[in-house]
Amino acid sequence: MPNPVRTDNRAWRPTDFLIVLLSLAFLGSSLWLLTSAEATSDRVYGILGTLFFASLLLGWLEAFGWARPYGLEDGRVFFGERRRPLAEIQSIRLRWRAPRLFPSYRELGLELDFGDERWWLSLRLGNWERVWDALREALPEAGLPDWREDPEVLRALLNRANTSIALPSSVRVQSSGWPKAGLRLLAAIVLGAAVGILMDLLGFEALSSIASGAISGGLGTSWALAAIERKLVIEPPS
Repeated sequence: MPNPVRTDNRAWRPTDFLIVLLSLAFLGSSLWLLTSAEATSDRVYGILGTLFFASLLLGWLEAFGWARPYGLEDGRVFFGERRRPLAEIQSIRLRWRAPRLFPSYRELGLELDFGDERWWLSLRLGNWERVWDALREALPEAGLPDWREDPEVLRALLNRANTSIALPSSVRVQSSGWPKAGLRLLAAIVLGAAVGILMDLLGFEALSSIASGAISGGLGTSWALAAIERKLVIEPPS
């Protein structure tokens, strides 16, 4: 049996703090628009923003609560305060899990099946890769693949903003294309402003700000992010 291994107790990351802070700020501004705006378009923004950012926060809190520390020690696997012998594990598989209110925000984890119950071990916690490697070594018959070669894990690492998977110490993410993304976002902002002015001239004042915001914000951001190219650099196991 290898030396005891465990994940980090802390599931909170600096990016989580930024997500919560920005979500609270946008939720507050959406509520203000909903309750004080006079224009119909502004109230629509307030309703949509309140629903979106409230569900985002609740979904994040639900996903954050899944991340209980786990690891292997003395021939047992532990999950929070619970412990069971490794020999009782019937199967191990990689599985996505999504909050009920914000299903597009998904978490990746290992599901341990004991027959009478299942444990879902979140990859949000640091050092998850050490536990993964220890499980592979202790239970080779489970068929757990090398995470360095698993396509789902590699995709999650490249898309960490939506999956919150912790980056192993042996992995680096190289990004390129930021100037192109900036130009795309600027072009979308200009296009959104032009569409808003055109709709005002055509007499669609109530829809002009919605169309302008959708092009400048939603479509523009998606178009800009599509220009960012990410590449994983993984060091071989020592």
